[in-house]
Amino acid sequence: MADFSKERLYFFDNAKFLLVALVVIGHIIEPLREVSPFLRAVYIVIYLFHMPCFVMISGYFAHKRRKSFELLKFILLYTLFQIIFALGSKTEFIFFHPLWILWYLFAWIIWNLSLKFIPQKHKTWVVLGSFLFGILIGYSTNVSYFLSLSRIISFYPFFLLGYYSKSWWLWREKRKYQTIILRSSAIILLSTFFLIIYLTFGNIDPYKFIYYSYPYVETESPLALAWVFRVSSYVASIITGFAFFLLVPQKKQFFTKYGQNTLQVYLLHACVLYPLYTLDVYEKIISPWSKIALLIGGGLVTIFLGSKAITYLFQKIELILDPKRQLVRYFKKYFFPDF
Repeated sequence: MADFSKERLYFFDNAKFLLVALVVIGHIIEPLREVSPFLRAVYIVIYLFHMPCFVMISGYFAHKRRKSFELLKFILLYTLFQIIFALGSKTEFIFFHPLWILWYLFAWIIWNLSLKFIPQKHKTWVVLGSFLFGILIGYSTNVSYFLSLSRIISFYPFFLLGYYSKSWWLWREKRKYQTIILRSSAIILLSTFFLIIYLTFGNIDPYKFIYYSYPYVETESPLALAWVFRVSSYVASIITGFAFFLLVPQKKQFFTKYGQNTLQVYLLHACVLYPLYTLDVYEKIISPWSKIALLIGGGLVTIFLGSKAITYLFQKIELILDPKRQLVRYFKKYFFPDF
């Protein structure tokens, strides 16, 4: 019988690597989404499930974290990169206005702080209530990018799904015949979504719904029907996310080791892509092969940023920002200098 705990660890490392690779790929192809129907469809499909799945995994592992120092380290990391992004983009540093991808770190902090108030009973009603709140919050004009409130509330149901799903069948190792059937179904499902989007969304702008960051009044959709689009986004995210998890390998792969370094990839890929956006590279990406090469390039960037050399450098940053380590050093220096 397989070691379930080990297989489950491999599963999540595999999932995290694939998801952070999709984050990088999504950002790499973003400038071309309006000029290439193929990349536009790829972009939309990626955005349907990659962050909801990431948030679910964050919720799942929220069970096992030592909250105080872990949260403080995330706050310090968020502050450092907020300063870096503000300097790089020449914008004003505002702590409560997360820049670009930093909304996720800010939201992660808030979601974990909220766990003290989340009941362990009536889980179904809690999750359904969070989905309802996520739907209704779109009607408020007071939530948008400030504090990332729109995303914090709208993605919160996925965090709770992960938090409550410790014993879900979805995470478990499956029999070979089950794997073949389920993965075949998942491929068909994702392919169907891709084709529908490729053929349907030529003149429709769904981005403001799949980003979950805009109030309905800014989405250019009828306010009376805006909730339908939010519900549709939720349903599509759940279905495509479920299909994605079915495709994630349960066993160790060549990329499994990179799944342990997704935080550094997530934060550092912005430093790689931001200069790319300012160059004329995208004007030369016209042929189908160049577009495929761009997708492969996203995977290679992910592997590079998850490599040992980058991990070593990032760990040095984490050590400097580690509040527990700095607290021990402070007490040792001033109170126990002879030890």
